[in-house]
Order: sequence, then structure tokens, then C-alpha cells
Amino acid sequence: MTEKKRKIELEGTFNTRDLGGYPVQQGGQVVCGRLFRSDDLHLLTDDDQKHLAEMGINLIIDYRNKNEREKRPNKEVKNAQVVVLEPDDPIAAIASADIKTDRSKIDALIQMEAQGKLDVDKDQLLESILGYVNNERSQKVYAEMLKLIVSTPDCRVIQHCRGGKDRTGYGTALILLVLGVDEETIVYDYLLTNQYNQERNNKRLQEYKAYTSNQAVLDYLASAMGTREEVIRAALAEMKRKSGTPLAYIQEYLGISDELIAQFRERFIVDDTN
Repeated sequence: MTEKKRKIELEGTFNTRDLGGYPVQQGGQVVCGRLFRSDDLHLLTDDDQKHLAEMGINLIIDYRNKNEREKRPNKEVKNAQVVVLEPDDPIAAIASADIKTDRSKIDALIQMEAQGKLDVDKDQLLESILGYVNNERSQKVYAEMLKLIVSTPDCRVIQHCRGGKDRTGYGTALILLVLGVDEETIVYDYLLTNQYNQERNNKRLQEYKAYTSNQAVLDYLASAMGTREEVIRAALAEMKRKSGTPLAYIQEYLGISDELIAQFRERFIVDDTN
């Protein structure tokens, strides 16, 4: 699948894409038209809603927290079940903040910097993704995500957070690992968000600059908006440290059985010669 075909062209999102077409190590490829990742669905147009319904989307997994959902409620997709799973990551919420709906977050960062409490050298995104790997709550959230996808008949799922970057990027990595996609492809998919988010991030950074001239805060926000290779690689390395391999980690810490992995692969892998 080309990147042009991978992207789902919607007016109200910028990072909606199909995970289909990636090769798997045991042979075959991820099926197209079944597994999707996205930013939030708050700005879907009527045509977008119709298009997603016609695609047969029947499950939407929303990783956003309550505050994010209340400020930016998703538009409905007909016949789609919505399930909220919150890994509880305040850094991801800041990374997707905008002036219009999240001015208080920006104000809090400005106040922290004035008080000398904003650690601009701390790698917040790295800390967040290692939290997904290590925190019991996040482990339960992502285990539930995998089990839910398998248990949904004829599943056509969109998993998303606010910007489709951190929480969704990690969830996507787990799905691809279960399917047997190699690590380099997983890193490639994770970094694609930079490509899809570039226009949005540039616009948002200009809004930040119009709101504050505090360079430390601007640098912090710019860093939080990025998607970096060392972040996803750190998550994979932490899984290996804990269990030997990422797949063994998923089995040991997320409680995903051999049977469930086999079901996942049976449903979402197709012969790449077709």
C-alpha cells in the first residue's frame, strides 16, 4: 500500500490512516480496511461521518481523558460502538493542546517556568511511553484494547487520542507487534505522524508564539508536539528488558495468550500474493 492510499482523506482529521499492507514476518501482510489509527473525530463533517460509516467502522477506541472528550466531543459514526480507554497521560494532553480550547494548560506552563519548575531538559515524551510499558493502569488499558478488537465481530476499528500521536502510536505498535510486523516497520509507522502532523504543528506553533514570547515554554511545546524515533525505540527496548522480546512482554504483562495472538493473526493477516 502506498502512503497516498494509506491516508484516509477526511475533511475533519489530519492523521487518519490504514495499517493495512505492512508485511508480517511469518508471511503475508496486514489486511487493508480493518485497522485504523487517527486523531480525534471532533471536527468530522457530515461527509466524513458518512464515509466512515460506509467503510464499515464498527468500533472506535478513544484514549482521551474526560476533559479532552468534553472539550472536543467526537462526532457520531453510525453503527460504531465507542469505547473509552484512558491510559491517563497528562503529557500527551499537553502535546495536543491548542490555544482555543486549552489556554489553561499553556498558562500553567508559563507559570511553572516563572517559578523555575519547568524542566525543559526533561524528556517528557520518553517518560510517557515508558509509563505505558510499565504502569499497571496502562497495561490494563492496552490489554483491553487488544482483547476488544478480537472480540468484536467483523471488527473495523479506529483507535485514536487527541492528535493520534502518543497514546495511539503506542497502541498501534502493540497491534503490529501482535501481528508479527518487524520493529523497523513499527518505527516507520510511528514516525509517519510527523509527516501528517507537519502543517497542523506549524500552525499551532505560530498560535503559541502569538500568545507568549516565553522561549522556554515555546521550546517545551515544540518538543512535545514532535514524534521521535528514540521514543518508540525506548519502548521496544524496555519491553525486551522486561521480557526478552516485545511479544513476550505483551504475553507476560498484558496477559495476551497464544490463542488470542493466533485469533488476531487469523483475522487481520492476508496472503500478500492476493
